Amino acid sequence: MQLRKRQTLPRVYSLAFLFLIGIEQCDGLTKRWLPNTNFGNPQNWNLGRLPCANDVISLQSANSASVFVQTNATTIKELRLPTDGEIVFADGIVLAFGEDTSAPATCGQDISFSRTDAKQWLDGDNWCVSDEIGQCTEAKSQLTLLDSEKIPCQSDHAIFPTQSTFLVDMDSGLQLFVGSLTIAGQSYSTADFNTFVTSDSGRKQFVSDDEGTMSHLTIKNQQCSDIAGCMCGNDKGEILEKICDLKRRQCQYLNCTNSFEPVGSCCHICGAMAVMNYGARFKMSILQNMIQDKYLNGKTAQTVSVSRRFDDKIQVVFRDSVDGTKAADIAATFQRDILKDIETGSLKYGIIDINVTRSGEVAPTSASQKGSGSGSGNGLSGGSVVGIVLALILLVVCVCLVVGYFWRKRKNGQGATFSIFSNKEKNGDMELGASVSYTDIDINGDGTLRGFDNPMYDSPIKDANFFANPAQIDPEVKFNPVYSPEGIEEDSSI
Repeated sequence: MQLRKRQTLPRVYSLAFLFLIGIEQCDGLTKRWLPNTNFGNPQNWNLGRLPCANDVISLQSANSASVFVQTNATTIKELRLPTDGEIVFADGIVLAFGEDTSAPATCGQDISFSRTDAKQWLDGDNWCVSDEIGQCTEAKSQLTLLDSEKIPCQSDHAIFPTQSTFLVDMDSGLQLFVGSLTIAGQSYSTADFNTFVTSDSGRKQFVSDDEGTMSHLTIKNQQCSDIAGCMCGNDKGEILEKICDLKRRQCQYLNCTNSFEPVGSCCHICGAMAVMNYGARFKMSILQNMIQDKYLNGKTAQTVSVSRRFDDKIQVVFRDSVDGTKAADIAATFQRDILKDIETGSLKYGIIDINVTRSGEVAPTSASQKGSGSGSGNGLSGGSVVGIVLALILLVVCVCLVVGYFWRKRKNGQGATFSIFSNKEKNGDMELGASVSYTDIDINGDGTLRGFDNPMYDSPIKDANFFANPAQIDPEVKFNPVYSPEGIEEDSSI
């Protein structure tokens, strides 16, 4: 357990450092780390509030972590410390122990420090774009960042604010890059940072939850001076995969067809995307200003992301808050403006070609599909696909059973079958006999075929010769009265 006092940098040094940042990071963004392990942060306590008078305070869960006490605590009844943690006190901090009889009734409870999980460096929700005084500014702009750009890029300035401690998961085995790095007001080089993370305090603030070696952070400390804009470096390979592993769980259901996934994004989107090649006249700042002035500035409820991709193409992504149709319309206007400039020699914007991808019309959805969390939005839900597959499998099984049945019948030598009635003279009744082939029909002793008894008549045909002279037929045989036996001549050829 360590107790130490944090020293504040002299004001002159801080101002000079900010001045140098303003010169060197002319094109890079400043991105500030948001979570902290501060004593004075209500989100870090299990009761959702700060400790108050007569509380029994436990920091034991903050083992192997660093906790910054930046304000004077009220009267504390008891303070339980971790065995291997660190408490950092700001200037002028005083801890008072005892009981306060005037404390509210809600005080006097057991309260524990609950902020023990390391927050990931590669999670864009842990960063914000900030101004020079550390205030987040991204939410105020319609020019937004892609998922890969929310993490500090290789030309960005990463800041961990003063008056705070942190617990950062750096992941393992990755090669990370930033333009510059400041922790608690102190600037770091690559060598300085490597030394810091191996110190007692550094090991309690920058960790790796994986079993592998903690990722290596290279701090370039150089100016981004490319007028075509700077590549972020996070939009490809293993870094992008790690970013998207964290982000894809937040992908929303999309109310459009033919959604697409821009380079640097972890989710499919509705809207439009323009991918462009540029020439020597191209300037990123001119393109961004044109988009901001002509299509944004509160004129529409859409956002635009402009970036230079790892493959050296310029990508502009148009999105709106509904189904992407308005964004697609703005993209069509943008495409016409660029093509018009290309026809005149690309003198204004420096773009030499443009290709636009648009999402389709609104996809039909049911209430149960909305909010399903699907990231594709291509019209079929997961349940519909499963139902179709099961129906096809059932159909194939039924066909196989029918084919197998007839194949077995044919293999056993059974052809088409008939059901015959038994001879009434023999059995005295009529019943449905077993299925037999036509060769099994009763044959007279002389080898001639005997016709079936007609069940409509009581008397069977006694003569086996079905084609005999009617005059010789038994008198009991009934004839149709419409016809007469007379006139029927015996045909010897029958």
